[in-house]
Amino acid sequence: MTRLVRAVVKGFKGLGRGLTIDFDGNTVIVGPSGSGKTSLMEALALLMQSRGEEWLVLEGNLLIIHEPEDLAYGLDPGEVITIGVYYEVDEDGEKLGRSIGLELSRGSIIGYHYSFRLRDYWVRQELYLNNELVAAVEKVGNEGS
Repeated sequence: MTRLVRAVVKGFKGLGRGLTIDFDGNTVIVGPSGSGKTSLMEALALLMQSRGEEWLVLEGNLLIIHEPEDLAYGLDPGEVITIGVYYEVDEDGEKLGRSIGLELSRGSIIGYHYSFRLRDYWVRQELYLNNELVAAVEKVGNEGS
């Protein structure tokens, strides 16, 4: 199974200043009330239920957010919110890569970032291989158009 090795969140709910967590083996996330534990989990859930979609899926199987503005609690709607994850490629990842014409080595790191701005519904998705940007797609527009 592919292993999550890093999460990056910036501008999301209680994590406005940003947070990067490196997962090395078993990781326990602890902290006082209001420190961002739930915001981190919600950011990762939002990313998981939105993967492969043009727009964020606010109401899905993992998380329901009623208003987009709730994502950027207390932040300027012109600021960019970014949620990213990095995975270490294992044997299954090598096989998957070969099936779509990519040569991935075991131990390589694949990263995915989803950035968005509420003011103008700007969205950018980025794919990284070993911390090098290899693909990016972005668009600006109204919700779902």
